[in-house]
Amino acid sequence: MTIPNREAIIEEAFKKHQWKNYQVNSNTPTIQELHESGLFANARDTLMRSEDSEYRSYIEAEASRLGLLNYKVDVEVKRQKQVMFNVDEALNSGIFTSGTSSSGKTLLNCWFAKILMKHGITVYVLDPSQAWRNSPIQNVITVKEMRGKLTWSERSTVFDISFLTWQERMRFADLICKTLLDDRKSSKWRPPTFIFFEEGQLYFYQGSMRTPKQTPNVVELATNGRNFNLRYAVITQFASMIDKILVKITQQRYAGWSNETNDKKYWKGIIGKAWTEKLKSLTVGEFVYSNPKCVYRIRVPLFKRETAANQLEQVIA
Repeated sequence: MTIPNREAIIEEAFKKHQWKNYQVNSNTPTIQELHESGLFANARDTLMRSEDSEYRSYIEAEASRLGLLNYKVDVEVKRQKQVMFNVDEALNSGIFTSGTSSSGKTLLNCWFAKILMKHGITVYVLDPSQAWRNSPIQNVITVKEMRGKLTWSERSTVFDISFLTWQERMRFADLICKTLLDDRKSSKWRPPTFIFFEEGQLYFYQGSMRTPKQTPNVVELATNGRNFNLRYAVITQFASMIDKILVKITQQRYAGWSNETNDKKYWKGIIGKAWTEKLKSLTVGEFVYSNPKCVYRIRVPLFKRETAANQLEQVIA
């Protein structure tokens, strides 16, 4: 069978529902409710676009047989701009990236991290998914439990927080930000530093920028961190879950593939209806880039990744 079967689609839709509603008590939805929420279609599209999808392999094989695949790629490359990324603007206002699973969000932000480090900027990553273990950042710290006080080196580091609960991840992120802010406030030594928040909806959920009860230091870093040479990148699957105040602050925005109804409404107010409709036609590694002056369609450049064997790993247990 070249398309995902109904059972696989339903299973994926339930996973997406559970992931999207982790902050609230949610009853198990019916199939009809999954249809109405858009998660059923989102799950089907995710399965069809995955790297090991039989449907995707079938379409690519047919396109190659008909001589269409190379032509399509050549045309798209000519249309696409190089990835628009301004280091100075990133240090001034941050970065925002959204897109469904397997859209290439982490690859794009790994590229940003590599550029920032080349400019002498320290990069920290809060990674609950272990997606950054093959990133250009060679120092990895695995956090297996919370501690009252944190100490770490000033070298660029990936913090693997996949072993922590949702609540512990929020507390850890807030403690990281508090430590950085306190150090900068009490010292004149303020080297440029960037923090990447994977699954950013965990910290910058709707309303968090107005009443930051759970992660006040994370919000302070986003709003006042520039005064202390601290800036951020927020990465999420569902853009509509992110507080719009954060996106207004951020001037460099990257929208990956999405067909989720609420996300399209969210992006429509930022990049307009025409560009929002193009989100569902993006392939893996393609994004719609926007800033207050322009909108472009871009493709993530490839880079040589460091293997896990070459990384230095510490464990906080």
